[in-house]
Amino acid sequence: MKWMIPVISPTLALAQTLMLAPASGNPGTSVSMNLALVSGGAPAALQWTLSYPTAAVTTITVSTGVAATAAGKAVMCAPAGTGAYICLLVGLNQNGIADGTVATANITLASGATGDVQIGVGSALGATPLGAAQAVTATGNTIHVGGTAPPLPATPVLSGFSCTLPSNGRFQPGDTAACTVALSAAATAAVDVALDSDNQRIVQVPSNVTIATGGISASFAATAGHGGTAHLTAAYAGVTLDVTLAVGGS
Repeated sequence: MKWMIPVISPTLALAQTLMLAPASGNPGTSVSMNLALVSGGAPAALQWTLSYPTAAVTTITVSTGVAATAAGKAVMCAPAGTGAYICLLVGLNQNGIADGTVATANITLASGATGDVQIGVGSALGATPLGAAQAVTATGNTIHVGGTAPPLPATPVLSGFSCTLPSNGRFQPGDTAACTVALSAAATAAVDVALDSDNQRIVQVPSNVTIATGGISASFAATAGHGGTAHLTAAYAGVTLDVTLAVGGS
């Protein structure tokens, strides 16, 4: 059975990002891999499918992560064919889910598992509190069998930049959009992400936003001025991401 999140409107908001952390373990043991929401937008519900090689993985279960629990959500999962496990994260409320760990995959390795075991994350979808669909980009990772997990980059890089418009979907002079920048991994020290707008008269942004030590994202407000289109950029560690915002006339 395949679960689908009900959608009221087909309009897609800017993409969210789900990232699965790497892990290591020995054959015949269980390992845990955290699935984190790292690119803002505060979806009210999420859906994804885990894929795995049946020769290397004997069982898989998923538990609710701290970010989802804080929003009053719970995860439900079921097999979806050979080597696939579909999950739905929902709650009886319209609360948005903040960045952080939304679920933990608990994976038992087969006694004959060797090398790097790839765990995929796909068919991802989100929903806003009002039921509109949100595109979700999902990234899987590997379990390194018989050794330590592949190291994460020493310096996290900028991996996400998105802005959410007011609930009516219109961006008029005087309105603010909630924007979020995200890193590929938790910051080992405070990170200043440089921000810019190619036309501050149309959309005004601060010069930078700080991601705190141990954090993976930070938010800031983009304020609409005159009607027109502005291109916003966020830059850190040699990576620059951009978002285009259009402001309606007064």
